[in-house]
Amino acid sequence: MKLETLPGIQDSEWDRNIVGCQGSLIYHHAAWLKFITAIRPDLRLIRYRLMSDNKVRGYFAGFLEKKGPLLILGSPLYGCFTDFMGPISDNLLDVEIFLNTLESWCQKERVHFLQLAHPFLSEKNMCRKGYVVNRMSVYSIPLSRSENAMWQHITGKCRNRIRKGQKNGLRVEICTDISIVEDFFAQHKDVFTHQGLPLKYSFKTVYSLVQNLMPAGMLLAIRIRYKDQTIATGLFPHDNRYLYSFGIASWVKYRHLCPNELLYWRAMKWGGNMGLQSFNIGGKYRQPTTGGVFKEKFNGELIPVLRYVKAMSPLLGIAYRSYSFLREMASLLN
Repeated sequence: MKLETLPGIQDSEWDRNIVGCQGSLIYHHAAWLKFITAIRPDLRLIRYRLMSDNKVRGYFAGFLEKKGPLLILGSPLYGCFTDFMGPISDNLLDVEIFLNTLESWCQKERVHFLQLAHPFLSEKNMCRKGYVVNRMSVYSIPLSRSENAMWQHITGKCRNRIRKGQKNGLRVEICTDISIVEDFFAQHKDVFTHQGLPLKYSFKTVYSLVQNLMPAGMLLAIRIRYKDQTIATGLFPHDNRYLYSFGIASWVKYRHLCPNELLYWRAMKWGGNMGLQSFNIGGKYRQPTTGGVFKEKFNGELIPVLRYVKAMSPLLGIAYRSYSFLREMASLLN
């Protein structure tokens, strides 16, 4: 197998090539890659075609990051709001051969660390290949064209709060223009300031997400209206199989009206009607104002997100494994 570079490939051509590949996710699409490069101009995007026996077996995209003297190839990189990337392929891709080929490329390009994440990468095989596993998890809610099936799946408490929001006169609107950025960011800032926490997203991050994904038809943007005000907003990227929660936000003073549950419920109905399989809403988050776990009310299943990291030299490998062990011990003690 060889990696064949694709210099100057048009985004439309890239998307046409990957759309039929096994394992293709929103994170592989040009709109998402442009979003990442917009918020992280220090990164270098690489895109390759996977060739074997003179046939195209798949595609690979990743980002190169320079950290001091270290060069890191991430597919995906940490800190880029991206759960998965890795290779996408036809059904005949030999993962073992691909990994050998990619690692040889890393050695040639003097890459010090390789980061990979994709659901079809086997933990057992990756560990055997010398990768360190970093574990996370996200809630995944099953979607259905049957609204009743989804309604019965969520908890009674959640259903009550959705009904309460509707009785309070909240109106749900789908937004199709970039004006939602101002509302979302203002509400996002209000939420995190109220909690005494640093902002998760900058204005540039929110703007770049909407600017790149909305024209590509890969973003569901929802606002909740109360009387003449927008009191809550939600941004939900999607591909042709999955819906994702980038974030929801609402004015703290209106939270008692239950807009957040209504945001998720409207997103679920939209995703179900579109034939999407599941709604990934991120990890656990405890709402300080209620003491309850907001996301658990939707009865999502916690699914693993495994990140694999490999050092390209034995010495760096020892250092990284020691660092990972100490970080894991610290998390258990906190």
